[in-house]
Amino acid sequence: MNASIYSFYNIPFSNKEKEIDGIINKEEWENSLIIDKFYEIMPGENIEPPVKTIAYFSYDEKNFYLAFKCFDPEPNKIRARYADRDSAFADDLVGIFLDTFNDQRNAIEFIVNPLGAQMDCLRKEPEEENCSWDGVWYSKGRITTDGYEVEISIPFKTLRYPEVKTKTFRFMLLRIYPRDFRVQISNVKIDRGKNCTMCQGELLENIEVGTKQKSLELIPTIVFSPNYSRDGFGENLKKDKEDLEAGLTLSYRLTSNLTFNGTINPDFSQVEADVAQIDVNTRFALFYPEKRPFFLDGQQYFSSFFDLIYTRTMADPNYGFKLTGKEGANSLGLYYIEDEITNFLFPSNQSSEISSLDIKSKSMGLRYKRDILSDSNLGVIYLRREGEDYYNNLYGADGRIRLGENEFLNLQYVESSTKDPFFPEINENFNGEKKEGHGLFLNFEHSSRNWYFSGTYLEKSPFFRADSGFIPRVDIKLFEGFLAYTFYGDKNKFYSRLSPRIYYSHGKNFEGLTTDWETFAELQFELIKQITGEVGISKSMELYSEKEYKKNTFYIWANSRFSQNMTAFLSLNYGDGIDYENNRGGKILKIKGQTDLRIGKRIFFDFSGEHQNFEINSDNLYKATYLYLKILYHFNNNIFIRSILQDGRVKRNVSLYTFEVPETDNFQSLQFLFTIKLNPFTLFYLGFSTRGMEVEPYTMQTMNRTYFLKFSYSLWI
Repeated sequence: MNASIYSFYNIPFSNKEKEIDGIINKEEWENSLIIDKFYEIMPGENIEPPVKTIAYFSYDEKNFYLAFKCFDPEPNKIRARYADRDSAFADDLVGIFLDTFNDQRNAIEFIVNPLGAQMDCLRKEPEEENCSWDGVWYSKGRITTDGYEVEISIPFKTLRYPEVKTKTFRFMLLRIYPRDFRVQISNVKIDRGKNCTMCQGELLENIEVGTKQKSLELIPTIVFSPNYSRDGFGENLKKDKEDLEAGLTLSYRLTSNLTFNGTINPDFSQVEADVAQIDVNTRFALFYPEKRPFFLDGQQYFSSFFDLIYTRTMADPNYGFKLTGKEGANSLGLYYIEDEITNFLFPSNQSSEISSLDIKSKSMGLRYKRDILSDSNLGVIYLRREGEDYYNNLYGADGRIRLGENEFLNLQYVESSTKDPFFPEINENFNGEKKEGHGLFLNFEHSSRNWYFSGTYLEKSPFFRADSGFIPRVDIKLFEGFLAYTFYGDKNKFYSRLSPRIYYSHGKNFEGLTTDWETFAELQFELIKQITGEVGISKSMELYSEKEYKKNTFYIWANSRFSQNMTAFLSLNYGDGIDYENNRGGKILKIKGQTDLRIGKRIFFDFSGEHQNFEINSDNLYKATYLYLKILYHFNNNIFIRSILQDGRVKRNVSLYTFEVPETDNFQSLQFLFTIKLNPFTLFYLGFSTRGMEVEPYTMQTMNRTYFLKFSYSLWI
């Protein structure tokens, strides 16, 4: 069924600022634009929805207003809890996708649950979402006897839009109605034969907001963090540092679409610890997502097909600035950071290694893109990091070209030149040598109603380096092919989607030697009770340390949001594996699980675990287990108490190792945090964390303990 041509709407201007309290007052919203025609777009295809929704639009000089009245014949089944930002995606939801540049390429998603908990994400077509971005906006919601009501206020200072007096925004409204199926409801009919979403959105025209809305946001920050540690078991716990640091971050809106961010002695501390990952028997460095606000703002302007900017490499900056924005068809990203510590990732075909030096480094990046034709773009990038007798330069070009209604060509070429510092006593890679390399990415993809297929060629030369990014493997020429077909169901079937898929890849190093290949067949499914997952088998070969290992693997994972009070995830992977430390084959079992439990609207438990078991000729080489427990109590969406416990245990059969290893490695960490978060930048944290190691079986000794107090305040001028 084809979607209809989009509609045009005019939003009435309001002379009075609206009170955002979650109560839709008829007098307050009576002169608003009202949209009450909605469609079920999944699992049904543009059919009458099971519930009624009414949306209200308005705006004044400072804010864009939106309200929803969401009817529900069974309000006792509404899924809602108080929650921190970006953590209530399992709930009933309603909100807007807003493309303020009307370029049909990017949008911001503002989504709330029935109690006003916020989710905000950056959307990049066709279906890429990044929910690490946080904006300042306001929402309230309440459950009523016939459903729920939500009110939203989005300051124009939070949005970026063209520097013209009369603006046109493209939009799409979305309501999530999670019951047996996760029903999606929208104000627009969606044509599944198109590989874009915002191109099918409707238009809000004649929005008149001052074009010179300059604004200055100041965020002063104070962090007090005394740390205690001991050098070894049996030693006393001693204070080794007591940090009291003040910093300042500012954001200055030069125009409605160009923003300058600056920071002095920035607070780049992470309040919530990274979830532990099993790093036993791994070849390549592990990736951890960025959580620090300074790096998250405007990050979409630096993205490319290669991971050329990985800001977790920047550890302890003194100061920095960024300039990001879009003017017409042109987008720009520029940054400069001075760091007290320089982190290195040394890649190769066989493995990667991480090292660090206590030397200052300066990093800069420039990214420019220009939109061309109806849905294409071309871009260039330049990155440089330099320190004491060291530099890494990278530059290149890329593009995304629409070849037809359902086809894209994606390409990127980059070159790098590197001179490593000379500290061979620290790491043999610090050898002072100069190296040059390149990277090439070519991809063709077809996406239509039922078919998806793509072909990719990837090339990274032996000495290619992106020291500001995350490139853990080089010396590789890789071809990949992927083919999928989608069957659509509806609420009268047991599934909403079934998608069989096949994949093949073949990689060689630059000497022409085949280093790996893989083929798999799998079935991706979306079933009743909101069960999603994959099941498949794979055959592969891996060349490691001059030995070929052929592997057969079975895998399955499934996630279900089957209840108002509980969700569950489980994955299992079993088959042939490689003991990289001793260079031999074996059998490996990997199990991951996660479940969350909600007690009322305020108490939330999140428990997850990961286990690996590696066997050599039916004898256990090692067993590794990580457990993670988060407990939350919410007074409301802005004030909550959180406790996190992590436990990691590795047990080895030392007789099977060819070198000396400890029989066990065990640790525990505990973090407690009290939070007041009025918005992403006005907040107060008070808490502590400890980390302990096992001295004797079941006896842990604290190795370090940290207390911290953090306060930051967002001030608009």
